[in-house]
Amino acid sequence: MDVMSPTFFLPLLVLFSGTGPVPRAPKPALLAPSTSACDVVTRPDVEEALGRHLLEAGWQVHSTHERCDYRAEGGQVTIRLEHSTAVLDAKTEFTALKKTFPGSHARALAGMGAPAMLLDLPDAGTQVFVIDGEHRYLLVSILGFGDPVRVSKAAERLAREAFRRSAR
Repeated sequence: MDVMSPTFFLPLLVLFSGTGPVPRAPKPALLAPSTSACDVVTRPDVEEALGRHLLEAGWQVHSTHERCDYRAEGGQVTIRLEHSTAVLDAKTEFTALKKTFPGSHARALAGMGAPAMLLDLPDAGTQVFVIDGEHRYLLVSILGFGDPVRVSKAAERLAREAFRRSAR
């Protein structure tokens, strides 16, 4: 297509000929309004993945629409499904995360349907990061329930469930 042709410029002219600023697309909903991060990964999901069944009173749950924290026995499981205003590049983001946690062991997590990285934090736990598109990301973090050898599979399992259940 000739960039000097009217066919090229007409759509741009129409787009930018308004009297005010160009409207921005609204922030896309990551979850249905009636669904929260705690609905995507439930307390029974966490208990099953960790192999720990506690009385309901043994868990403290703190939640917002896009974040859910399950706390018990000095540990915490966090589920975050969020939207970034900046464009996310998986390679850049994963490199930055590795630098943020020196001494961690990072590995790609295959089969998620989106770029994913599992980050083992010695003596702390495991975090899984999934970047779904340019602006959407998922974090599953299990800290304080044992070292990565004990919780890595649980973090991976919860991340796969959260990603599957929150798929658009």
